[in-house]
Amino acid sequence: MLVVLACSLVLAVPSVDAWAAAWHKATKQRAATVTRVVKGTTVPCPVTLNNHQAAGKWGPLQVDLKISKVPGGKKFKILAVTWPTWPQHTSRSVFINEKALPLLERQVLQVQSAKIEMISGATQVSVSFIQSLQAALIAAAKA
Repeated sequence: MLVVLACSLVLAVPSVDAWAAAWHKATKQRAATVTRVVKGTTVPCPVTLNNHQAAGKWGPLQVDLKISKVPGGKKFKILAVTWPTWPQHTSRSVFINEKALPLLERQVLQVQSAKIEMISGATQVSVSFIQSLQAALIAAAKA
């Protein structure tokens, strides 16, 4: 009986040590994570090739990202997507954008990249959103 107890104890100690090391590494990494907000460029909506109309026909759009990142690392996680500036030219554009922008936000949070689908009926704001998002992702990688 004593031999069985001793063998069980000897076998259990390495697994407890491995669990403790993994827990320590996870808490150390969590403590080193930094949260910050990065801004995308302000993009006209619709996007124009020559950018003569700085605000676009409907107005400007800017995407901001709240990210979590380990300092010095390249990988990051998108925690939140906001749009402090968005097209509000007419009541119709406000209606469309109030529906489309949250759908675009949800896609970004799911895929964690700019590889999102455009919203039917909100093509121009989708293009502007993706362009500003790409700039914010580049800024996040450098942050």
